[in-house]
Amino acid sequence: EVVGVVTDGPSRDLDEMRKLDIQYIMSGLTSGHGDFTLTEINVPVSIAGMDVNPGVIIHMDEHGAVKFPAEKLKDVCNNIEALSDEEDRQAKALLKAKNVDEIKRAWLNRI
Repeated sequence: EVVGVVTDGPSRDLDEMRKLDIQYIMSGLTSGHGDFTLTEINVPVSIAGMDVNPGVIIHMDEHGAVKFPAEKLKDVCNNIEALSDEEDRQAKALLKAKNVDEIKRAWLNRI
């Protein structure tokens, strides 16, 4: 089962890719067909400066991607709620900030 695609090349037909309900990261979009060559599967790659090895967990969305070792998945999942709460608190503090010093304080006062 395919759950995601990581490629160091551009792609086209983004609207069609969205219908697949999988995550993907690529180097960009293109309007042309271009040549397509599948060279290897499950090998180390470098995408936009991020080195990725087989078995690494990648979380990605339309804003970008982060990676972490598979053995850290439980720790990451256990910290998601705390991190989300902290980001909400920080966003509220940033919205209330009235000057540069308050913005700096709100930004630096995080986990």
